[in-house]
Amino acid sequence: MSFTKSSNLRVVDSAISYIRGDKNVTHIGDKYYQDSSRNNSGLATLSSQVAFSALHDSEARYPQPNVLPGTRGGIIETLSRWCEDPFKRNRVYWISGAAGVGKSAIAQALSEKYIQTGQLAASFFFSRNDATRDKLDPFVATIAHQLATSNNLKSLLAPLIDHTIHSSPGSLHKQWETQFTTLIEEPCAQVDPRQWLRLPRLVIIDGVDECIEVKSQKRLLRMIGNSTSTLPLDFLIFSRPEPHISQIFHHESFIPSPSRLALGDFAVWNDIERYFRHEFARIREEHWHKLPSSQASWPGEFVIHQLLCKATGQFIYATTVMKFIDTGKLPVTPGLRLEIILRAGRIVDSSSPYPDLDQLYSQILKLCINEGGKLQKILRLIVSPFEGLNVLKSPFRLRDSPAVGLQSLWALEQLLGLSEGEAAAFLSGLHSILDVPSVRTDNVAVLHASFSEFLLDRHRAGVYYVGEQLSSQEWNQLLVPWQVRTLSRFCIESESWPVHSQDHPINGIHDVDNGSLNVWKYLYDNRTTIAINDEIAAALNAFDPHLYLATLLHWTYELDPLVQRTQPPSSTIRAPIRAPKLGSISLPPRNATVSRQGGKSRDWRHQTLSVHAQISMLYSVFRMLKKLNKPSRRSLQRFFKRCKSLFRGFYVSFPGDQDHESIQYTLLACQLSFPKLYHQLPDSGAVSHIAYLKPILGHLDVSLRVVSLDNDDGRPPTVPAKWEVKYIDPSEGRLFRKLLELLIDDQVWKESEINFGVMDVFATFEIEDWSRKLAQLSWKKTWRTYLIGKLAQTAQGKRVKSRAVVFEREQHGQGTVVPKYSNADVTNPGDSDRYYIDT
Repeated sequence: MSFTKSSNLRVVDSAISYIRGDKNVTHIGDKYYQDSSRNNSGLATLSSQVAFSALHDSEARYPQPNVLPGTRGGIIETLSRWCEDPFKRNRVYWISGAAGVGKSAIAQALSEKYIQTGQLAASFFFSRNDATRDKLDPFVATIAHQLATSNNLKSLLAPLIDHTIHSSPGSLHKQWETQFTTLIEEPCAQVDPRQWLRLPRLVIIDGVDECIEVKSQKRLLRMIGNSTSTLPLDFLIFSRPEPHISQIFHHESFIPSPSRLALGDFAVWNDIERYFRHEFARIREEHWHKLPSSQASWPGEFVIHQLLCKATGQFIYATTVMKFIDTGKLPVTPGLRLEIILRAGRIVDSSSPYPDLDQLYSQILKLCINEGGKLQKILRLIVSPFEGLNVLKSPFRLRDSPAVGLQSLWALEQLLGLSEGEAAAFLSGLHSILDVPSVRTDNVAVLHASFSEFLLDRHRAGVYYVGEQLSSQEWNQLLVPWQVRTLSRFCIESESWPVHSQDHPINGIHDVDNGSLNVWKYLYDNRTTIAINDEIAAALNAFDPHLYLATLLHWTYELDPLVQRTQPPSSTIRAPIRAPKLGSISLPPRNATVSRQGGKSRDWRHQTLSVHAQISMLYSVFRMLKKLNKPSRRSLQRFFKRCKSLFRGFYVSFPGDQDHESIQYTLLACQLSFPKLYHQLPDSGAVSHIAYLKPILGHLDVSLRVVSLDNDDGRPPTVPAKWEVKYIDPSEGRLFRKLLELLIDDQVWKESEINFGVMDVFATFEIEDWSRKLAQLSWKKTWRTYLIGKLAQTAQGKRVKSRAVVFEREQHGQGTVVPKYSNADVTNPGDSDRYYIDT
């Protein structure tokens, strides 16, 4: 091979990487791998599929379980000999043990030991209490990513893995066996076998039994078993001795047969005793002021022996006892908590495999507040994993607010209708078996799987049995009313704030696709599994779509800077926005395609697209619910009435001295957003586009109200004094939209007189004149369409003049409400509190 004209040459064993021009080329064996993008796009895609919480040093697992120095020495020494043997006969070692014997602590200790020596290639810690690592989906990507980023392996494996993903973008979505072959087996096989003698080869997998599907557990072990004859990696696998796992290791063809170690074969009494003595010494030092001075050797030899008998070889019992004793606060001192443990007698004739551990859990729960069974309801949510965490955020994420975990204190209170602080109070006595974070939006986590199993077993838990884990349908039944209630509350709260205040609730909102879009999209996506119960019906009936629309119209939108850089200059007439049914309309308000404030660009098309997509989703749900059975429809009559009123037409009210440009944005968005609502959920193109629009505040925002004619109490609608009122009629909007589509095309737009004529239409607030003025610009293209549209409105009884509207002036206001319609007629001016307007 010639290195002529090459620069930055690098040789690593038999892998050669060199840079020529803008291309990064790696030569391994007799093959060349070229990354023309120079940014490892394949590895970037791989990274998005990684379960980082499953790594041995992840923050999500902090504090990680670990062995006390001086304990588990025999076990670690036995496993270390196998790990460090470069000529081992078999490449798989199975370590089995019952719940609580310390498997994860041993796996953690070995991971830390061999990451320091450079021998650890990868690790994966399953957990049934963590939805990001309780399944097999991210396993291959997580292992492959560690191989590609390992200090000693990345020069050999990163180009191969990156090339595989880059050349086959769908590889990460194929079946797990195929992923394992293409991303792990094949790249490793291309490295010279002699090199593996001095490369990291150890892969540690903990908690296979905590992968929630038995079928997935079997597939994982078979993937490894089928590769052992060729894959140069060593697998150290920890799990409980479940029958199906034991059967695979004993009866299926691992070649050669794996090594096995049952932790029950090792005497752990001495290790547990050493742990008890160490922890009691620490507590005596830290809590000396809570202990009698005569108890310098507290708690004494006899008590330690009693605890050893209760532990029956389970480290989880020992660690839970010590956490329980250590979390005692005055007047419940460590001594009193120890007495509670010692007084608990063993359950007689228990069928549980862990009677003492069950008794310990029961004693801890007995000390907790449990008003009306609320504790069980909270615990049931905590031990019920849910896979859709990415959609379970608050419908609106306010400035600097983090994503909300489903099993956080905040979410638990929202889902169960608890007052603020109640969830923390109920869980305050469970810090020895739960990780209750100080941040209210972070998830509460179970410290050991045996506690979840206890709560879900009627015979073991007794009165503390929480029932079965929530099904997907039960989650939906909880989530839908919660999200709708949160949305309603947000709209109400935002209505009461001064619109231009820097502390306005919607100031700084981001991720709009995870906000208002999410509520209706979630309900629509789960329509086949959701039954309209009393809570869902109550939440929907309390929802006010007019207030919701007013909240949406308060926003102005800017295009995400990353997307904006890919767009043509703002002076370009036609916008490159791809969205169904809206992309062909590219006309800006008068004299400006884009206005700017504070360096942020705003475009009226963004406003129209956003309002249109969000209201279309509400419309889709409205039509979906109308197809339900009669009892369900009857329970939603108030929701149907309000939605029907909005979609039939509504009034927009705003101060007469409002900023002119803001009114243009608002009225234009209303006029164009409602004529063609989707009859089903907008496609991914519309939704993904909205994700790039950021709601922001500024001088373009408008103080407004969306007024309904069908108030629930039968009273006339109210508007503040000196506010103008404009009626938004969908039939008129359809005509207006059609006229715009006829006028705005490449040929007509070039005619300057049409150009300025169209922009002049928006110089007035008289939106009922917009269609007529557009029609007058071109007889050939628009006037005939306008006349036909008006005839159709008359035939359908849709004329704006057909409605008689009654408005009531708010008592605290001064002056008179006079909507500025060109044909307005106040029929009873003598009544100072009511105004009858023939529109």
